[in-house]
Amino acid sequence: MTAATRPEELSRAELKPGVAVKAALAHTPEVNYLARPTKPGGGVAYGGLFHIAIAEPGTYRVALGNASWVDVIKDGGKIESSAHGGGPACSGVRKMVDYPMQAGDYVVQLSAGADAQTGVLVVKLP
Repeated sequence: MTAATRPEELSRAELKPGVAVKAALAHTPEVNYLARPTKPGGGVAYGGLFHIAIAEPGTYRVALGNASWVDVIKDGGKIESSAHGGGPACSGVRKMVDYPMQAGDYVVQLSAGADAQTGVLVVKLP
C-alpha cells in the first residue's frame, strides 16, 4: 500500500483493524499533514497518511516496523496516546503506540521515519 500524501487521497490508503500492510512512505516535505506532526523530521525523513474506520470503541495499538513518529487525528485534533513501547524481540515490530478510540473515522499520520517503507498494523486490545 502507498501512503497518502494529501487528505483527499486517504481513500486509497485504508487501514483495516487486524490487517497488516507494508506501506510505502513519501519524503516528509511531500506530505500535507492534517495536523502538524509532533515530530516532523527533516527533508530526508519519510511519512504518510492513512485512514482507518473504527467500528467498536476501545484501545487500539498502532504497531510499526520502524521508528516513525505516530500521530492519530480525529476531527482535526490529535488523540493522546495511552501507552507506547517497542515490539517483541525478533517480531519485526519496532514500535507500538496505544490510543483510546471511539467509533468513527481517524487518520494515522506517520512522520520522521528513516525508512521509505514500513509495516503497519492496527489492532484492538482486549
